[in-house]
Amino acid sequence: MFKISISHSLTSDAKVAATAMATRALRELGIGAPTAALLFSTFGNDHARLLKELVQLLPGCPIVGGSSNGEVSLEQGYRVGSSVLIVFASDTITFRAGVLRDLTFDNEAQNLEMALQQWRAQGVAYQPGSGKSPGLPVLGLLFPDGLGLDGASIVGLFSDHFVGTRFFGGASAENFTLTQTVQFFNNEVLHNAVPYLLFYGPLRCHWAVTEGLGSGWHAVGDRMDAQCNGNFIQTIAQKPAVEYLASRYRLQGGQLSVCHPFVIYPNRDSNEHYLRDVIRYCEETGQLESVQSLPTDCQIQLTQPDVTDILAVSKKNIHEALAHFPRTKPPVAALWFSCVSRALVLENNAADEFKTATETIPSCLPVAGFYTYGEIAPSGLLGQNAYHGSTLVTLLLGEEPVTDTGIFNQHHQFSASHLALDNPALAVSQAKIQNPQRDQPVQSPPEILHSTFQKMQGQAYALIHDMLQGLSVHGEVRDFLLSIWSNVLALTMMHYGPHHANTLAMQKAANELLWISGAKTTRRKRFRVINDVKLLLQQLRAGMTLIGLSIEQQQSYIDVISTSMVDAFLSGSGNSKPDKSIPPQTLGKPAESHNPSPSPSPSLVLHHDVKGLNVTEMDDPPDSVWRMFDESNAHPPDIHDRSEELREHLFDTYPQLTEKFDETHDAPSDVNDPFKKFPEHLLDKYPQIKENIVRHWGTVKLEKYLSLILENNRDQVRSGFSLDVADFLLKLYYKNIACLESKNIRIDDYDLITKLKWQLPKNF
Repeated sequence: MFKISISHSLTSDAKVAATAMATRALRELGIGAPTAALLFSTFGNDHARLLKELVQLLPGCPIVGGSSNGEVSLEQGYRVGSSVLIVFASDTITFRAGVLRDLTFDNEAQNLEMALQQWRAQGVAYQPGSGKSPGLPVLGLLFPDGLGLDGASIVGLFSDHFVGTRFFGGASAENFTLTQTVQFFNNEVLHNAVPYLLFYGPLRCHWAVTEGLGSGWHAVGDRMDAQCNGNFIQTIAQKPAVEYLASRYRLQGGQLSVCHPFVIYPNRDSNEHYLRDVIRYCEETGQLESVQSLPTDCQIQLTQPDVTDILAVSKKNIHEALAHFPRTKPPVAALWFSCVSRALVLENNAADEFKTATETIPSCLPVAGFYTYGEIAPSGLLGQNAYHGSTLVTLLLGEEPVTDTGIFNQHHQFSASHLALDNPALAVSQAKIQNPQRDQPVQSPPEILHSTFQKMQGQAYALIHDMLQGLSVHGEVRDFLLSIWSNVLALTMMHYGPHHANTLAMQKAANELLWISGAKTTRRKRFRVINDVKLLLQQLRAGMTLIGLSIEQQQSYIDVISTSMVDAFLSGSGNSKPDKSIPPQTLGKPAESHNPSPSPSPSLVLHHDVKGLNVTEMDDPPDSVWRMFDESNAHPPDIHDRSEELREHLFDTYPQLTEKFDETHDAPSDVNDPFKKFPEHLLDKYPQIKENIVRHWGTVKLEKYLSLILENNRDQVRSGFSLDVADFLLKLYYKNIACLESKNIRIDDYDLITKLKWQLPKNF
């Protein structure tokens, strides 16, 4: 059971407010003890007293949250000067609350070190299978300092270390004096901190987010080139930023209105964008100040708010989230995170946004949240965690339904009842088919379990058998999937059902193993192999632990699989040729003893349209498989894994792999210095090339320039560079790509060596 209680107090008396909210929460939760709580309270309230009272009234219940610029609930609507308490209770979903303290705005290295130390001290697992937490969380709520920290950097920090976890929330706010916000953790009132709440278990979530110009703002004027430094805009259209802005607006007092956020285009060749508030200007320096860091080299566009559109998209937002939530089991509650700029645009009618958005939703659905200095939610089609501005986020929470309830059970009951009415004889026959054991002796529980496992084993074996049909796969990988992983999948299906998150996680691991075992000929795919291999091997260990294999047995399989992965990696990187000695094996029908089902469940069917893995490169796993896994919030069971050597194993055993990875991915530590750790003197004979590298470093233009000079585009006339110069230029090429990626600038996905392999200059 998963319950959420929402209490909204309008009084400024901390003790009265705490008593009223805690009493209501305990009453609504009934026998379920509160396991975690969120608190949002208007800036200026007595937060220290409020937290002290709540901690005493809700002992053992961690509390996280922060100051706000207004709170909302379905009961009280939009209010300022109030407090909202959201309390969770569940016997299936577990929570882990924590806080990162003493972080800084612009020192990412220090923040990373502080975060790792504090996560370890708090016993929070930020990698699968480590720490005390049950694996990685399904979902996380973050409430960072809205002024003292760079929200985008904080979201990136959590996303990088909790891979696969979706993060939501909002930055703490105040009364728009732009001085200081506060964050809550239990009875503490903090600054420059990030309180967080992690969810583990069968949680279902659906959300909607208004992004960019779809949030209710219209673009004004053309896109203009801009140069930024941190959170300061230095130039716009080759002019000092203040000078340009003064030509469009009347500036006075050093303050700027957040009602006119800037559109930021990180990539000049793309329409992808986001909104950022620009809050101040300085006439002496000519710079504009944003709340958050901006790309160094970008384009910007001015905006104008549209009140009608803001209200319309707010209403559409919550209904869009509800439309994607299954009707068989409605959400338990909705969390609302809206930007303070939306309230400021609506001026005296700030309550209209929440009122308009919720006036037609069911009154039984609890809704609560607050107005923030920045919103957190997955963005775009890829669903990558992002930090937003001028945005509204609606997050629906519920419990993952059990497989034998909901629409499947209703359909079964409907069919059975109508079948009995229409054709009694057929109904009797159908009943015999559905219960073949009815006329047989009653089996003891162990026999029943064994029979069930055999049935699941047949289905799992048939599934993997069909997946391997016609593929050119390393024999060791093929044998492992058929003999070991089919049993893992069968046991998971038996315990959780075919549609459960853990079952889908085991299915995804099989797909990932096949993908990683194939040749990789592009830099991006080799990079993904290196990043994903440790997580995959940990998932394989978790599965083998489920079926009772010892650590020694597991390691023997890991060693064999690792060897196959390295062979595939090197066969695609040019260090060795593809292993054509492994032909596509035409598998016969599954062994009779496996008793496979005629056809797997549709949701478990894998792709078959893949050529030999070691002969021609396999593309990314099909979208349907990834979407099925992502939407299920699936994560593997948490089995303590001592194999910290998993990723290192590949590098320690095969040093040539490390060398190749360094050549194709790892850039020198300082991506902003093109010549650091490189023999710069090699370009003394080519001053024009050296000048272009320095002038255009960190741009797409340089990427294209280096590609051009390395390519033999002069009909074999160009003699090319000496080997050391060519190697130098190639390393600069990849280092420039790393610099582009650090700015989130996308480029075409291709490997330069692959592109040039048939037309290299003579001396390359």
